[in-house]
Amino acid sequence: MDFQQLEQRAGFGLAFVIHHTNGRISEEFMNGMDFDQWLEVYDRAPAGSDLEALALKKLGELAENFDQWLEVCNRASAGSDLKALALKKLVELAENFDQCLTAYNCALEGSDLKALALQKLSELVENFDQWLTVYDCAPAGSDLKALALKKLGELTENFDQWLTVYSRTHAGSDLKALAFQKLVELDCSS
Repeated sequence: MDFQQLEQRAGFGLAFVIHHTNGRISEEFMNGMDFDQWLEVYDRAPAGSDLEALALKKLGELAENFDQWLEVCNRASAGSDLKALALKKLVELAENFDQCLTAYNCALEGSDLKALALQKLSELVENFDQWLTVYDCAPAGSDLKALALKKLGELTENFDQWLTVYSRTHAGSDLKALAFQKLVELDCSS
Protein backbone atom coordinates (compact mmCIF):
# COMPACT_ATOMS: atom_id res chain seq x y z
CA MET A 1 0.00 0.00 0.00
CA ASP A 2 1.39 3.46 -0.80
CA PHE A 3 1.85 6.04 1.96
CA GLN A 4 -1.23 8.15 1.16
CA GLN A 5 -3.52 5.14 1.12
CA LEU A 6 -2.14 3.88 4.41
CA GLU A 7 -2.33 7.37 5.91
CA GLN A 8 -6.02 7.61 4.96
CA ARG A 9 -6.75 4.30 6.63
CA ALA A 10 -4.46 4.40 9.68
CA GLY A 11 -3.49 8.06 10.17
CA PHE A 12 -0.19 9.78 9.51
CA GLY A 13 1.68 8.53 12.59
CA LEU A 14 0.96 4.84 12.13
CA ALA A 15 1.51 5.05 8.36
CA PHE A 16 4.91 6.59 9.00
CA VAL A 17 5.85 3.95 11.59
CA ILE A 18 4.84 1.11 9.25
CA HIS A 19 6.65 2.56 6.24
CA HIS A 20 9.71 3.44 8.35
CA THR A 21 9.83 -0.11 9.69
CA ASN A 22 9.75 -1.37 6.11
CA GLY A 23 12.54 1.04 5.09
CA ARG A 24 10.26 3.05 2.82
CA ILE A 25 10.69 6.54 4.35
CA SER A 26 13.35 8.80 2.84
CA GLU A 27 15.56 11.22 4.74
CA GLU A 28 14.17 13.98 2.53
CA PHE A 29 10.61 13.13 3.60
CA MET A 30 11.59 13.13 7.28
CA ASN A 31 13.36 16.49 6.94
CA GLY A 32 10.14 18.02 5.61
CA MET A 33 7.98 16.91 8.53
CA ASP A 34 6.55 19.42 10.99
CA PHE A 35 6.14 19.29 14.78
CA ASP A 36 2.62 17.83 14.71
CA GLN A 37 3.67 15.04 12.34
CA TRP A 38 6.62 14.09 14.56
CA LEU A 39 4.26 14.16 17.53
CA GLU A 40 2.02 11.62 15.79
CA VAL A 41 5.05 9.47 15.01
CA TYR A 42 6.23 9.62 18.62
CA ASP A 43 2.79 8.60 19.87
CA ARG A 44 2.63 5.63 17.45
CA ALA A 45 6.24 4.43 17.61
CA PRO A 46 6.96 1.34 19.72
CA ALA A 47 7.94 2.33 23.27
CA GLY A 48 11.70 2.46 23.76
CA SER A 49 12.42 2.17 20.04
CA ASP A 50 15.01 4.11 18.05
CA LEU A 51 12.14 5.66 16.13
CA GLU A 52 10.56 6.92 19.34
CA ALA A 53 13.90 8.47 20.35
CA LEU A 54 14.31 10.05 16.91
CA ALA A 55 10.79 11.50 17.06
CA LEU A 56 11.44 12.98 20.49
CA LYS A 57 14.72 14.50 19.27
CA LYS A 58 12.90 16.04 16.30
CA LEU A 59 10.19 17.39 18.60
CA GLY A 60 12.88 19.17 20.61
CA GLU A 61 14.39 20.61 17.44
CA LEU A 62 11.06 21.83 16.05
CA ALA A 63 9.28 23.11 19.17
CA GLU A 64 8.69 26.85 19.02
CA ASN A 65 5.85 27.83 21.33
CA PHE A 66 4.66 27.09 24.85
CA ASP A 67 2.22 24.34 23.88
CA GLN A 68 4.82 22.52 21.80
CA TRP A 69 7.43 22.70 24.56
CA LEU A 70 4.81 21.36 26.98
CA GLU A 71 4.35 18.35 24.69
CA VAL A 72 8.14 17.83 24.71
CA CYS A 73 8.28 18.23 28.50
CA ASN A 74 5.51 15.68 28.98
CA ARG A 75 7.32 13.12 26.84
CA ALA A 76 11.00 13.65 27.74
CA SER A 77 12.55 11.46 30.42
CA ALA A 78 13.03 12.91 33.89
CA GLY A 79 16.59 14.12 34.33
CA SER A 80 17.31 14.26 30.60
CA ASP A 81 18.87 17.30 28.92
CA LEU A 82 15.79 17.59 26.73
CA LYS A 83 13.50 17.66 29.78
CA ALA A 84 15.66 20.39 31.33
CA LEU A 85 15.55 22.41 28.10
CA ALA A 86 11.78 21.97 27.81
CA LEU A 87 11.26 23.16 31.39
CA LYS A 88 13.45 26.20 30.75
CA LYS A 89 11.51 27.02 27.58
CA LEU A 90 8.19 26.65 29.39
CA VAL A 91 9.20 29.25 31.95
CA GLU A 92 10.64 31.57 29.29
CA LEU A 93 7.62 31.34 26.97
CA ALA A 94 4.84 31.49 29.57
CA GLU A 95 2.78 34.58 28.74
CA ASN A 96 -0.16 34.34 31.09
CA PHE A 97 -1.04 33.14 34.56
CA ASP A 98 -2.24 29.69 33.49
CA GLN A 99 0.89 29.01 31.44
CA CYS A 100 3.10 30.15 34.34
CA LEU A 101 1.20 27.88 36.69
CA THR A 102 1.73 24.97 34.29
CA ALA A 103 5.46 25.76 34.11
CA TYR A 104 5.59 26.01 37.92
CA ASN A 105 3.87 22.64 38.32
CA CYS A 106 6.23 20.98 35.81
CA ALA A 107 9.45 22.35 37.33
CA LEU A 108 11.35 20.28 39.88
CA GLU A 109 10.73 21.07 43.53
CA GLY A 110 13.39 23.39 44.93
CA SER A 111 14.84 24.21 41.50
CA ASP A 112 15.77 27.68 40.27
CA LEU A 113 13.27 27.22 37.45
CA LYS A 114 10.46 26.59 39.93
CA ALA A 115 11.41 29.76 41.81
CA LEU A 116 11.58 31.73 38.53
CA ALA A 117 8.19 30.37 37.45
CA LEU A 118 6.70 31.38 40.79
CA GLN A 119 8.17 34.87 40.50
CA LYS A 120 6.76 35.24 37.00
CA LEU A 121 3.44 33.84 38.23
CA SER A 122 3.26 36.51 40.92
CA GLU A 123 3.83 39.23 38.32
CA LEU A 124 0.83 38.09 36.26
CA VAL A 125 -1.74 37.86 39.05
CA GLU A 126 -4.99 39.63 38.20
CA ASN A 127 -7.64 38.45 40.64
CA PHE A 128 -8.62 36.84 43.91
CA ASP A 129 -8.40 33.22 42.72
CA GLN A 130 -4.95 33.78 41.26
CA TRP A 131 -3.66 35.37 44.48
CA LEU A 132 -5.02 32.37 46.38
CA THR A 133 -3.06 30.11 44.03
CA VAL A 134 0.11 32.17 44.56
CA TYR A 135 -0.42 31.95 48.32
CA ASP A 136 -0.71 28.17 48.04
CA CYS A 137 2.49 27.94 45.97
CA ALA A 138 4.70 30.41 47.83
CA PRO A 139 7.17 29.01 50.37
CA ALA A 140 6.24 29.44 54.02
CA GLY A 141 7.68 32.60 55.52
CA SER A 142 8.56 34.12 52.12
CA ASP A 143 7.93 37.73 51.14
CA LEU A 144 5.73 36.46 48.34
CA LYS A 145 3.53 34.52 50.77
CA ALA A 146 3.20 37.67 52.89
CA LEU A 147 2.33 39.74 49.79
CA ALA A 148 -0.27 37.18 48.71
CA LEU A 149 -1.79 37.27 52.21
CA LYS A 150 -1.95 41.08 52.04
CA LYS A 151 -3.51 41.06 48.56
CA LEU A 152 -6.08 38.44 49.57
CA GLY A 153 -7.01 40.61 52.54
CA GLU A 154 -7.51 43.55 50.18
CA LEU A 155 -9.36 41.67 47.43
CA THR A 156 -11.65 39.46 49.47
CA GLU A 157 -14.99 41.21 49.60
CA ASN A 158 -17.67 38.86 50.80
CA PHE A 159 -18.52 35.91 52.98
CA ASP A 160 -18.28 33.37 50.15
CA GLN A 161 -14.76 34.47 49.18
CA TRP A 162 -13.59 34.30 52.81
CA LEU A 163 -15.23 30.90 53.10
CA THR A 164 -13.26 29.79 50.02
CA VAL A 165 -10.06 31.11 51.57
CA TYR A 166 -10.84 29.38 54.86
CA SER A 167 -11.62 26.03 53.27
CA ARG A 168 -8.57 26.05 50.94
CA THR A 169 -5.92 26.98 53.50
CA HIS A 170 -4.04 24.82 55.96
CA ALA A 171 -4.82 24.72 59.65
CA GLY A 172 -2.55 27.01 61.61
CA SER A 173 -1.74 29.30 58.67
CA ASP A 174 -1.97 33.08 58.96
CA LEU A 175 -4.44 33.16 56.11
CA LYS A 176 -6.75 30.61 57.74
CA ALA A 177 -6.75 32.69 60.95
CA LEU A 178 -7.50 35.87 58.98
CA ALA A 179 -10.28 34.14 57.05
CA PHE A 180 -11.86 32.89 60.26
CA GLN A 181 -11.70 36.37 61.78
CA LYS A 182 -13.37 37.86 58.68
CA LEU A 183 -16.06 35.16 58.65
CA VAL A 184 -16.90 35.96 62.28
CA GLU A 185 -17.01 39.71 61.52
CA LEU A 186 -19.21 39.24 58.46
CA ASP A 187 -21.54 36.90 60.34
CA CYS A 188 -21.92 39.46 63.14
CA SER A 189 -22.64 42.28 60.70
CA SER A 190 -25.45 40.44 58.92
